[in-house]
Amino acid sequence: MGNNADEITKWLNSTFNWDEAKKENEFYFDIYKKCLEKSYYNPALGSLNNLLYEIIKVYNYLFKEDHPPLDYIDADFVKDMINIFTKIVNDKKENQVYDVYKLIIEIPICNNIYYTIGRLAVYLECIFYPKEAYLNNEYCYCLLINNILNNYVYGKYGDNKCVDKSKFSILDPYLIKMLDLLSEYYDVIRKGEAQDREFCKTINLVVAYFYKEKYDISLFPKVLDYVYNNFDQLCEFFLLNNRDADDIEVEEIYISRIMDACTKDIPIIK
Repeated sequence: MGNNADEITKWLNSTFNWDEAKKENEFYFDIYKKCLEKSYYNPALGSLNNLLYEIIKVYNYLFKEDHPPLDYIDADFVKDMINIFTKIVNDKKENQVYDVYKLIIEIPICNNIYYTIGRLAVYLECIFYPKEAYLNNEYCYCLLINNILNNYVYGKYGDNKCVDKSKFSILDPYLIKMLDLLSEYYDVIRKGEAQDREFCKTINLVVAYFYKEKYDISLFPKVLDYVYNNFDQLCEFFLLNNRDADDIEVEEIYISRIMDACTKDIPIIK
C-alpha cells in the first residue's frame, strides 16, 4: 500500500463495513436513550429489563459529560450489557444478577466507580462465566478476583472499610469455600508475621486459576502450604521467566507447576 492515503482509505473500506458499524451504533444508542426513558423492553431479558434501566441511568450520570451524542462507547456499553444479560437469562441465573451487581458496586475496582461501571458487563462475566472471562479479558478477571480477596481476606488488616462478608454469599459456593479456607490460612500466617505483598499476589493468582478451572477444592489447602513453604523458589522461577508482567503463558506454566507439585510426585519447582 505504501504511504498513499487513498490506497489506505480503500483498504480500510474493503476490510471494514463502516455503514453497518454506523447502523449498529445508531441501533444501540437508540436503546440507550429508550432505557433512560424506561421505554425499552426486550423479552429476552425478562426481569432484567428494569435492572438495565437502573444501570444505564447510573452510567449516564457518571459519563454524560464525557461523551458526545451518538458516541460509539455508549452504544458498545449497551450492547455488552444486553449480551451478558441475555446469556445469563438463557442459563436461568437472572435471580442472582441484582445482588452480584450490588456487590461489584460496593467493592469498586481499584476504588474507582467510573472504572467499575464502565466495564460492568466484563465483571459480570467474570463472576458468572470465569473461564470465558479469563480468555476474553484476563486483566479484568484477575483484577476483580484481587478486589474480592482484598475485601474478604486481607481487608481486616488494612485501614479501608470492607464490605460485610454476608454480602458475598451470592457468589458461587465454590469460590466462597476457597475464600473461607484462604481467610483461615491467612489469619494464621499473618499472626506469625509472615504477611508479604508478593505472597498475596501469588495466592491471588492461584485463586483466579482455581476458580476458572474448578480444580478439586480439597487440594486448595495443600496448594497454600506448597506456596508458603516454597515461596522463594517460586519467586525465582517467576522472575527468571516472566519478562512481561502480563505474560499469560508464563502465568499458566507457573500455576501448572504448582498444581503438578501438589498432585504428582515431582521435584520442587525450578
